[in-house]
Amino acid sequence: MTKRKKSRSIRRLLRKPSFELLRQIKAAKELVEEGDLTEARDQLLALAEEYPDNQEVLSPLLEVCQELQDWHNFILYGEKVLPTERGIDQAILLNNLLYACTQLSSPALICHYATELTRRHPHYDNLPAIKKLAADTRQFLLEQAADFGTIASLPEDKQLAAMVNHERVKLLNEVGRLEEAIILAEEVLAEVPDLTAVLNNLSLAHYTLGHIDEAITATQRVLEINPQNYHALGNIVRYLFFRGHFDEAEAYAQQLAQIEGDDFDIPSKQAEAFSYLGKDEQVWAAYERAKALNHDQALKPLLLHLAATAAYRLGKPKRAWRLWRLAASKQPRLEWAAQCLAEETLPVGLRSVPWYWPLNYWLDAGFKKRLSQSINNDLLGKDDSRVVDVMAAFLAERPYFRQLIPHILDRSDEPARDFVINFIRFAQAPDLLAVLYEFAQGRRGTDETRLKAMQFVAQNHPHLLPANRMVPMWINGKQNELIMMAFAISHEPQPVDLPPEVLEKHETAYELILEDRIAEAEPLLHEIIAAAPDFPAAYNHLALVHERQGREDKAWALTEEMLERFPDYLFAQATKARKLIRKEQLDEAQQILNKLLTRTELHISEFQALAVAEIELALANGRIDAAKSWLGMWQQVDPDNPEPQEWEARIEAPARIMETLRGFRQMALDRKR
Repeated sequence: MTKRKKSRSIRRLLRKPSFELLRQIKAAKELVEEGDLTEARDQLLALAEEYPDNQEVLSPLLEVCQELQDWHNFILYGEKVLPTERGIDQAILLNNLLYACTQLSSPALICHYATELTRRHPHYDNLPAIKKLAADTRQFLLEQAADFGTIASLPEDKQLAAMVNHERVKLLNEVGRLEEAIILAEEVLAEVPDLTAVLNNLSLAHYTLGHIDEAITATQRVLEINPQNYHALGNIVRYLFFRGHFDEAEAYAQQLAQIEGDDFDIPSKQAEAFSYLGKDEQVWAAYERAKALNHDQALKPLLLHLAATAAYRLGKPKRAWRLWRLAASKQPRLEWAAQCLAEETLPVGLRSVPWYWPLNYWLDAGFKKRLSQSINNDLLGKDDSRVVDVMAAFLAERPYFRQLIPHILDRSDEPARDFVINFIRFAQAPDLLAVLYEFAQGRRGTDETRLKAMQFVAQNHPHLLPANRMVPMWINGKQNELIMMAFAISHEPQPVDLPPEVLEKHETAYELILEDRIAEAEPLLHEIIAAAPDFPAAYNHLALVHERQGREDKAWALTEEMLERFPDYLFAQATKARKLIRKEQLDEAQQILNKLLTRTELHISEFQALAVAEIELALANGRIDAAKSWLGMWQQVDPDNPEPQEWEARIEAPARIMETLRGFRQMALDRKR
């Protein structure tokens, strides 16, 4: 009895995966019916990885891949289904595989499936054309055998088999089945060790998985066999550059630039190599070489994207948009060109273009895996002080990444820039913070991204900023000087430890000043100072009363008394700075205001006093942009205050005068011409 129960339990366990598999296949088919082919394909691919030989998974997967024109996966999984097909079904699948191979321009696989179709189904439709295709591609491949190392010395069938496996390795690489690509490549190389095309694809698979040393070794083997192999030269530039070996990478890139010929792939590989290095003129030169070949196949979509990026970076945006449009029309699935093209109608400040490569091109799988471990394991539950230590350890393990960061910020897309900025925020390394500050002042990326970077520097590392906190930044395509505040602004009343009757009297005096009833406010302020001699606000308001009544000497004397008695009192410091500005002692005024900018918190009234002093100093120096920047901040933090409007008129007047003078100067220059 016990055994029977156990047996039924085992049978139930064995049936459960099959039921679950059928349920998942059904869910994928429902997605197909709903028109969500991409999601259905992805679900079926996941099932195919778990059940690699299950026909119930592979059949609907092939149908979806055919609908999506995903010819890579159609070929790879079609080859798994082929042994199970018979009769006309086998012939149709062979024909479809042949068609898929023509779409990918894979001559060895075209020859293979055309030959198989004619051999297995001699009465199939359109057989003469298929036989001719098999014969023509066979002849073409045998003529190209010399480019594949020493396979020309092998029997013809072995030559063709090696070329077919080369294309299979390439397909596996392109769909991300990297371990399978490595296994198949090593099997081929065991028979033909100098098959350079397979070695190149083996190196790419190793690199993508993060096996950098193995990738470099495989590429060096190619260059030992053929120092002019442009695929290997392009690959080793990438591998060395992304490991921080910039000089070596550039040396190989220069070697690649010397290669000439009418092979359509050469300019593309040259452009790729120089794009990693940020050599825009050389990228553009590679594009010009491709144009000179005078053949549409030379202008590959990726090359057009790289040329468009180079053009934009070289100050030729109109050419860039044309090239991105051409790239998108030639290959609509090239998302990079489409993403860039979508920004054409955006204001300059909202554009992330130009960029050569997205984030994934800069980070190999080993890097991403180790970073994920650091975040999920090393940082989980740790306090802020431990975060810096963990990131420092990570950088010590991968010192090349520190060197790559400026290049990623300069030449990668917006997600990559966001990633790097967040990485720097966690790492807190002084050299990387300096890189971030330099990036924020540059022109790459959107205005918002650079402003966020600058605000992080200003709030957390203000020592990197100039003393006056004025930094040049590109906003909406124009360079401006902006003030980077590192202080919080409070609108809450500041607590004062004074008797209620004194506070009430001060409130009354302040209201009288606001109503311009100066004479009535003065005696109240004298009474307050007598009752509370350590209350600096009363001195400040009394100085204001003196100034409004034309007693500037008394006002200044009271300010000096405040500075002596309350040296940290902001209002007194700001008043002194304004006094120095009027006496044209601008450097001394600047020193006072720079010290005030180091404060971490200001009341709104303190900010107003500081803003007025800074605006006056900016105008005295003729720095209209700086005055406007302070005014803009004032209006932003105190929108209901009418006083900024008065200052706006004072700022705009000299700005209009300067604009008029520039106009006169331009007219004079035009007349001279």
